[in-house]
Amino acid sequence: TEWKSLVDINLRFLEIIMEGLGINTPLRRSSEMTATGKGSELILNLCGEVNASTYLSGIGAQNYLDEKAFEEAGIHIEYRRPVFPDPYPQQYPGAGFLNDLSAIDLLLNCGCHWDRYVP
Repeated sequence: TEWKSLVDINLRFLEIIMEGLGINTPLRRSSEMTATGKGSELILNLCGEVNASTYLSGIGAQNYLDEKAFEEAGIHIEYRRPVFPDPYPQQYPGAGFLNDLSAIDLLLNCGCHWDRYVP
């Protein structure tokens, strides 16, 4: 494939990871949507554009999301802490186990059995 931009490569990697994890949620680029605004307002407008009922977010967003505006729009915010996998088999066990790596590491080391190691 001839890549025109880094984002195209990143999106393809994300699609591959999603396939490996059995996630079939469609991806949408915000640049292809009509929502406008900045920060929390933009996120809320993007959620509205896709008729979201829930916005899944990392806990850091508690510092900037306008929770009242989401509530008034009927969109529930669900904050999630990072979930790190239990130690899983390594292709090269002599290197030891390193946590906090990407899902790619989990997939390449465990293949279709990745879900045995995620709490």
